Amino acid sequence: MGCLMNAGTTNRRVLPAIGFGLLLALALAEGVVRVLDLEGRWMPSLVSVNAADPELLVPAADGRVVFELKASSTLFSQRVESWGDPERTVSTNSLGLRGPERSVGKPDGVFRIVALGGSNTYGAAVSDGNTWPDALERELAATGRRVEVWNAGVSAWVTTQKVTRAEQALNEWEPDLLLFQLFNTGPRHILGSDFGEIDWAPQFAHEPSLWSEQLRWVPDTGPGWWAFRASALVRAGVLAENRRERALDPPDRRWIIAMEEAARVRGARAYRALREGSDVPMALVVVPAGGHAEWWTDTDGPVLDLRALPRPRLPGIDDIHPGREAYAWYGRELARMLGEQGLLGR
Repeated sequence: MGCLMNAGTTNRRVLPAIGFGLLLALALAEGVVRVLDLEGRWMPSLVSVNAADPELLVPAADGRVVFELKASSTLFSQRVESWGDPERTVSTNSLGLRGPERSVGKPDGVFRIVALGGSNTYGAAVSDGNTWPDALERELAATGRRVEVWNAGVSAWVTTQKVTRAEQALNEWEPDLLLFQLFNTGPRHILGSDFGEIDWAPQFAHEPSLWSEQLRWVPDTGPGWWAFRASALVRAGVLAENRRERALDPPDRRWIIAMEEAARVRGARAYRALREGSDVPMALVVVPAGGHAEWWTDTDGPVLDLRALPRPRLPGIDDIHPGREAYAWYGRELARMLGEQGLLGR
């Protein structure tokens, strides 16, 4: 009996000591991870970054779009593609859109189109006035229409970001038609700087869903998610596993493909929900460069597929960043298809 009592007493003493030791070890490990700043050292190599025209990009007020164009700004730069404009000027208006100043209130008799897309819509290789929304506006205006085609493209934006900006357009800009240019449909990128630095932490804090969108092994909900958010040690473990997987030779791309597919599904669902919740006509624009456009085959609604047309031999016409001549062709063909599909109203 005495031996049993002694053993029980010993256990009551030892177990708390072991627990305290484990907690102390975890606290020390947490402190070491924070002092070494493992997140700051490892994250830049794991995140997808958009560094196109960084002087014109700012963190977005709406975290869902992550970054957007700086309002009322101008960038002067040299040629970015061999077929692009040699002296390139990129200007934004007070709404943070590329192009001329626009009145939010729609003038009487004006048919307003908002073009949503990535760098192709934005016009990464051309100067002001030479993007495909510019070309489309000229083509439609030449028929005697009073028309505005707003360029709401931002380089590297994916479908969910375009849908979020479309929500703003529907609420504030009185569009008669929304055009969604397809190409980027993977996870959202974050904002890089013009010095090559990646200030990722504020962007992830503003939009926590970026964690699971960019990295594997991130808990989605529940206690695991809160532990991940609270503990630098837990996050470092997740980052270490992501680094290990990406360093495999040959690389195992199955999980990367799975994450890209999940992003495409999110985009398709967001687009369908937007169409179902609005009476404003919408259409998808598939550019000659293609991209991950396969998901639109089972999406209800009009599709303006430039890939399906015979294309003239113009510089960069099959590239995602074509030149002004190719964009002029876009404008002509899109104007024709919009008329044929009855998307221009009366």
